Amino acid sequence: MTLHASLAGLLEPAPEVRRDEGYGHTLDEILSQPRLWRETAETVSSRRDEILARFREWRLVPGSRRRLLLTGAGSSVHAAMCAEHALRPVFGSAVEAVATTDLVTGSGGVVGPAEPHLMLSFARSGDSPESLAALAGVGADRPNRLGDIILTCNPDGALARCAGPNALVIAMPEGANDRGLAMTASYSCMTLAAILLAGLEGATEPRDLVREPASCVERFFGEGVGAIVDCSMRPFERAVFLGSGPLKPTARECALKLMELTAGRVVCLWDSYLGLRHGPQAMVDDRCLVVALIDDAPGSTSLPYELDLLQELRHKGQGQALLTVSNEATPEIASLATATIAWRPTGACLPLALRPITDVVVGQLLGLFASMKLGLKPDRPSPSGIINRVVQGVRIYDPDGLAQGQVREWKPRPASE
Repeated sequence: MTLHASLAGLLEPAPEVRRDEGYGHTLDEILSQPRLWRETAETVSSRRDEILARFREWRLVPGSRRRLLLTGAGSSVHAAMCAEHALRPVFGSAVEAVATTDLVTGSGGVVGPAEPHLMLSFARSGDSPESLAALAGVGADRPNRLGDIILTCNPDGALARCAGPNALVIAMPEGANDRGLAMTASYSCMTLAAILLAGLEGATEPRDLVREPASCVERFFGEGVGAIVDCSMRPFERAVFLGSGPLKPTARECALKLMELTAGRVVCLWDSYLGLRHGPQAMVDDRCLVVALIDDAPGSTSLPYELDLLQELRHKGQGQALLTVSNEATPEIASLATATIAWRPTGACLPLALRPITDVVVGQLLGLFASMKLGLKPDRPSPSGIINRVVQGVRIYDPDGLAQGQVREWKPRPASE
């Protein structure tokens, strides 16, 4: 894989030097994604018959409208939100993404579903307190749970170890369990795995579906990164990420990556193109970078609205710079943008369902370069320890105790029980 000079330069020091300087893990994990996507597809493909047999046992089949809750916290719930867009058209409207952080508190609006349901959990480490509590049924009606699907990057984590005999655990490839603070390869591999689950009944092999997105990103590492480097060097203090459909939660994850990796020194917002006009547009000033993830797939109903908003920002002189991400940098898009990233300058567009894994790389690299520009260490950008790789300080309370007016902390049971 040929790398842009900016990336090749970062790789020149020995691996231990890169790690000592605080960027080695994050850089390696971002660059490893195309390879790990191919390995993720191989994993799903190799277990295709097993997964389909379990789905049929649960009656989770196309058009079944079986209730399926997609859960996770932080970046993991953003993966769930992207997966919802791929899974809902296949299995029906009863597919819903809900954060474990809402589920266990009873504030997510999905407490105690009366009908039988399944839960699909996304977890990098599998050690987050909310993930374990949601698996155990805190804040939900566990007796009506038909089974659990667990996508994790850590087969030795508590979530995988505590899963019951009726759980389907799918571990991501070795290397997807990021060692840096920010979720990068872990995020895109779990997102991809869930998207691939939606197409297992089809004739196309998972390995074939991922071939083009992986090649596009490898080509981008060599030819397109300059646009990100140029934007990251601009004097911006805030950023807005925009997206439609599955690119809206992708925009949310990109915003989180930039904010995490700069330790909050770049304030980030995410929204839809129409949603930005309803107040948040006030944030777009000459200190603000705008990153537009554009849905330009054939027949896109979002594209006219997206271009209208970008034209308005240009007409009003809003924004320090506009970076667009699309399949093709058409003359209209190029005329509006400060810098463009095009996945397919020629040839067929990438399917919208797979754009979340390619487009999130933009947010990851923008965060990496912005972090280093600020003198931070992307592997551990929070020197004060405010945020950590695995969330800390969360106590889970027994809902039965709370109902009786008591404050009683819930403790996970050992896997042997």
